[in-house]
Amino acid sequence: MFDFIGRPVRAVLPTAVLTFALTAVATASHADPALAPQVLGYGWGVNGSGQLGDDKPIDHRVPTTLPGLPSDTRRIVGGAEFAIALLADTTVATWGANYAGQLGDGTTEPRSMPVRLPGLSGIVQVSAGDFHVLALDSGGDVWAWGDNVRGQLGDGTTVGHPAPEKVPGLTGFVQVSAGSRFSLGLRADGTVWAWGANDSGQLGDGTQQDSAYPHRVADLGDVTQVAGAFGGQHSLALRSDGTVWGWGGNYFGQLGDGRVVDTVLAPVQAVGLAGVSQIVAGEGSSLALAGGRVWTWGGNYFGQLGDGTFNDHPSPIQLALLGVTQISTGYSQSAAVLADGTVRSWGANFHGEVGSGSTDTFVPAPASVRGLTSVASVAPGFGFDLALVTPRQPTVLLVPDVTGTSVGDAFQRLRSAGLFGLRVDKDRDCTRVVSQNPRPGARTSLGSVVTVHVAVDC
Repeated sequence: MFDFIGRPVRAVLPTAVLTFALTAVATASHADPALAPQVLGYGWGVNGSGQLGDDKPIDHRVPTTLPGLPSDTRRIVGGAEFAIALLADTTVATWGANYAGQLGDGTTEPRSMPVRLPGLSGIVQVSAGDFHVLALDSGGDVWAWGDNVRGQLGDGTTVGHPAPEKVPGLTGFVQVSAGSRFSLGLRADGTVWAWGANDSGQLGDGTQQDSAYPHRVADLGDVTQVAGAFGGQHSLALRSDGTVWGWGGNYFGQLGDGRVVDTVLAPVQAVGLAGVSQIVAGEGSSLALAGGRVWTWGGNYFGQLGDGTFNDHPSPIQLALLGVTQISTGYSQSAAVLADGTVRSWGANFHGEVGSGSTDTFVPAPASVRGLTSVASVAPGFGFDLALVTPRQPTVLLVPDVTGTSVGDAFQRLRSAGLFGLRVDKDRDCTRVVSQNPRPGARTSLGSVVTVHVAVDC
C-alpha cells in the first residue's frame, strides 16, 4: 500500500493497521477536481418558455431552484426568453425558447431543462442577445448561432444557424457581447469590432447601415471591456483608464454624456465617471461599477435606474448601495451582488423579476432578493433573472462510522463526508474494518489534517 505521494506504508503486525491520511475538503479540492465546490442555480420572474429551467411553465416572484442545472456551472447568462450556462469543462448548456435556433442544439424545439450542446468545447465566455448567442473559445475564435436576420452572427450572411458555427475571420478576441440583433467584440489589442443591426449607429462606423461583416469602431482604443445593450440599440466600452464611452441610440440619455439625442454615430465619453471596473447596458439604460458603488443613467420609465424615481438621467447618478461586487441588467430590470453574498434588484416587476416577492409592477429602488445568500453572480434576461450560488463550506466536519465496512467502502464513506483519503489497494476490499480512531462523530475543523487509523481483521 502506498500513500498519496507514492511512499510505501508499512503494516503493523500482528494486527494489520491501515492509515488513511485525510484532509478537509477545502484543502483537498485544489488537488482533486471531484471535490471542487458545487454551485446551485436559482431563477425568478417569467417562465412561459421554460427560461427558468425548472420544467414548470409557472412564473415565480421569489427565487426557485433550477434542478437541472449542472453542478459544475461556472457562469450563467440570460437572453430574451432563454438562458445559457458555461460549465467547468468548457462546454455549454442551454434551455428556454428556441424559435430562432438560439439554444444551439440543431433544432427549433424549446427546452424547459438545461441540455448540453454536443460538439462544442473549449469555450471560455458566452453572451446572449435577444435571439442569438456569441461564444469565445480559448484560442480567441468566435462562435455564433441563432437569429441572423440583421447579420448579427457576423458570417457575411443573414441566414440563421440552429447550431454553433465558428465565424470566419473573427480571431484574436478576448471578449464578446451580444446586443439586440447586433454584436460587439474586443480584440487583444484593445480595439472594438461590431456587426449586425445599425439603426441607431450602434456599430460605431459612422453610418446607420447594417453590416453582416465586422467593422472596427473608429477612434477608440485601449478598451478592456465592451457591452452591447440587451434589448436596446446602444454600445458601451470601458477603457484602461477607467473611463466609459458610448455610441448608438441616445434617446433617453443612455450614453451618459449629458445630452438626449436620437443617435450618436461615434464614441462619446460618459461624464463624471472614473475608476470604473464593470459596465452593462439594458434597453435605454446603462450601469457602471466603480469602487463598490453603482452608477446608472438613461431611461427610467420602469424605475430601472434604481434612484427611487421614474425620472430619466442623461448623466450618471450614484446609488446609495455600498460594497457591490457585480452588476447586471436585463431588458428593464437590474441587479447588484453585494460583498456579503446577498442581492439587490430594482426596475420592472411585471412577472416578479425583482425577486423580492412584491406584487408591485415597478420597484424603483433596490430591494432585497428574497432568500438568497452566498450568491456568486446574477444574470437578468427579458423579465426573468438567474443566479449562481456557491454554498458555504462547513467549518466543522464529522468523522463518519466506517466499522463493519470493507476498506474500499470505508474510504468512499470518508470521502463522501468531506474528507480526502489515500487510494486503497482493491485487493483488500474483502477485509472488514473492526475499529477506528478517532471515534465516529469526532469533530474536525475545515482545512485541518486528520489521521484515521482503521484496524482490519485479516
